[in-house]
Formats: sequence, C-alpha cells, structure tokens
Amino acid sequence: MQILLVEAQLKSFSRVKDGSVKFSFQTLREMSNSGFSLVDKYYQQNGHLAFKIDEIELSDIPTENSSIKGQRSRSQQLRLKLFALHMKLGGTKDDFAPFYDDWMNKFDQQVQEELEDLED
Repeated sequence: MQILLVEAQLKSFSRVKDGSVKFSFQTLREMSNSGFSLVDKYYQQNGHLAFKIDEIELSDIPTENSSIKGQRSRSQQLRLKLFALHMKLGGTKDDFAPFYDDWMNKFDQQVQEELEDLED
C-alpha cells in the first residue's frame, strides 16, 4: 500500500493503562479526497508512524512489518484456520500433520504455477 505522508503537528499525547501512548496529530494543510481515502483505508490498521521535525531519510523508516506482542503472524493464522477446517471435516489433532502438509503442497503448487505462467 501507499505511504501516508502528511505535514503534521503533534497536538497532544497521553499514556494508556497498558503502557502504550496515545498520540493526536493535525495536518498542516488541507487534505485531498484521495488522501482522505487513504486515511480511511488505514483506519484501525497496525503500521508504523514516523514523525521527525523535517528531513526524514529513507534509513529512518523501519524495513520490518509492525507487530503487536502476542499477535499471530499471517502464517500462524493460516495454520489455525487450516486446523479449524480439518476439525470441521471430521479430523483429529493426531491426523492434522498430513492434512496440513497436503494443503501446503497445494499452496506451493499454485505459487509455482503462477511463477511459470509469468515466465512464459
């Protein structure tokens, strides 16, 4: 997705019970409809917020994705969904490994086919 980059002023901040900090920013200029649309897409999403008094360098921006302590990765979420599917289909915890391997092989094959299609 696109980076939301706006000139802004830090208006207030406060500590929250869990130790995190709540920030309030205000843009310094009017925002276009497309800019506001991007803000709307990012509403209640996790990400990085970079604020520096001018002169932001690319090296200032983190290269890793944001995460919340204890939050599952996409691959962990997928594994849990596959486990739920397996159980709904009458499987047991003990026979999940072959089911999981079969699905991962399907995903792998699909990606391989996409790669091959792009090479043609």
